[in-house]
Amino acid sequence: MRQIITLAIFFMCLFSCAGLVLFFIWAGGPPGERWMQTAATLFVVGLTFFLVWFTETLYRIRQSVAEQRK
Repeated sequence: MRQIITLAIFFMCLFSCAGLVLFFIWAGGPPGERWMQTAATLFVVGLTFFLVWFTETLYRIRQSVAEQRK
């Protein structure tokens, strides 16, 4: 269950950050400093949740391989 939640939060942050950055590109820059901070925060939070999901997935794969070797 935790894997689904972390992956959902990762994708939400990914698409939000990408949308903001694309808007900045088309608009000629961020409308204010807070918008750039928001995009950076979404990137960092998304990256954190991706790393949590990736670590947990590797741990589950490792457990699965260990159980098959028994």
